[in-house]
Amino acid sequence: MTLFVRLFLLQPILFSSAWSGIRVQDSSHDTDLYQQDGPIQDDKSYLKNISPAPSLPPNPHTLPNPFKLPPHDDDLPYPFTKHSQQPRLPTRKARIRLPPFVDQLPPGPFIDPERSGNVTALVGRLATLNCRVNQIGNRTVSWLRDRDTHLLTVGRYTYTSDQRFRAQHNTGSEDWPLTIEYAQVRDSGVYECQVSSTPPIRHYIWLNVVEPQTQIVGDHDIYINRESSINLTCIVDYTPEPPAYVIWKHNGKVVSYDSERGGVSVVTDKGPTTSSNLIVRGASIRDSGVYSCSPSTAPTAGVTVHILNGEHPEAMQHAGHSPQRVSMLLLGSYSLALLLMLALPFHY
Repeated sequence: MTLFVRLFLLQPILFSSAWSGIRVQDSSHDTDLYQQDGPIQDDKSYLKNISPAPSLPPNPHTLPNPFKLPPHDDDLPYPFTKHSQQPRLPTRKARIRLPPFVDQLPPGPFIDPERSGNVTALVGRLATLNCRVNQIGNRTVSWLRDRDTHLLTVGRYTYTSDQRFRAQHNTGSEDWPLTIEYAQVRDSGVYECQVSSTPPIRHYIWLNVVEPQTQIVGDHDIYINRESSINLTCIVDYTPEPPAYVIWKHNGKVVSYDSERGGVSVVTDKGPTTSSNLIVRGASIRDSGVYSCSPSTAPTAGVTVHILNGEHPEAMQHAGHSPQRVSMLLLGSYSLALLLMLALPFHY
């Protein structure tokens, strides 16, 4: 019993002495895990000398996605752009307006709307409707008239009895124009450019055939006070070229700029829209009558000028209305009053 008690009391000292000399062997140098005669180290500095465990296989969730496009790559495939990774699909009628940041053109044919716009042509002149098709491949372009769905051309061949219509196309060109010789007003309307893809690509172009027009600004009847100036402006539009001359006439006679009367001047500005301005200063009764403007390449337009003596100018030009209009307004008012009187019952 006494021996057992002694062993139990000496056990911590024995174990302390046994463990105080254990050393850890390293390939480079020896390191004491515990000091020989000192307390146990608790700063865990020994962990730096322990070789690491073998590496585990990589986590599949952290691997790069091979299908994810880079956010700023200049070589992104269609239909992606470098500013957006959302696909951009062509519309049904392929009316695609390519934004400036698109890197690649869409596959297959598509029509350039900026080079296939509406056309305004002059009567008797050549009208050209263009249809630009990019990446057409082995497809064919056809032209149809929309109002009667009449097939006009297919490729380079014409399928109408009207020989004024022709298909013009040069090999290797992206333009497929339709020409109409000696265009007439009846040719105005919508024309369809169709590409033989699946489904077919359609583009519509409006043709407006106009005739030269001449008009004098203002009403047909113009009222001028005596001793004031007559100022008439003639507008000439839709002419093949600016008119070579514009002649002003008064009561069928050419207005003379160097007559004894004096005070007459004309200023003409030629261009796509030509304007001619006639000024007659110090108007008198003899200056009243019909004034006409006659361009060399457009029809004649005319107005009637009335010179007022000044006795009753308000009555002659009632708020800008002619005497005939004033009379009609008064007659209409009297007629309406008479009808109302007849419609009301009499009370005795």
